[in-house]
Amino acid sequence: MGSIDYLIDRPLRRIVIRFVGEVDGHALQAAMAKLWDEFPDIASCDSLCDMRCFTGDIGFDDISAVADAWRLFCGGKDRGRRTAIVSRDRFASLLVQAIALRFGGRELAVFHTIDEAAAWLDRTA
Repeated sequence: MGSIDYLIDRPLRRIVIRFVGEVDGHALQAAMAKLWDEFPDIASCDSLCDMRCFTGDIGFDDISAVADAWRLFCGGKDRGRRTAIVSRDRFASLLVQAIALRFGGRELAVFHTIDEAAAWLDRTA
């Protein structure tokens, strides 16, 4: 069984979400709903998704369901915000390209290290 943990860095306006082990789509949807409930200002924050220890299976339908709920939740308030995904999966970039449009004005990118992802999030436009 896996977990999805998160840390909210309010001064940086950044959420770090860590996927560990066998996480599935149901766990993803539940964790995101909990996070949004606990931190309603999340739409105005960047996010870093650490998937280096992820070994589960989250399908495109699950990601689409989260994206649909996200759009309803944030109502476009995330325009210009960024999500950095850190993954060792060689197909992660292709998947992110496929789902990027589902997240509207949020910019998504894949990195191999936390440092690369953090540097991208730290840069100003």
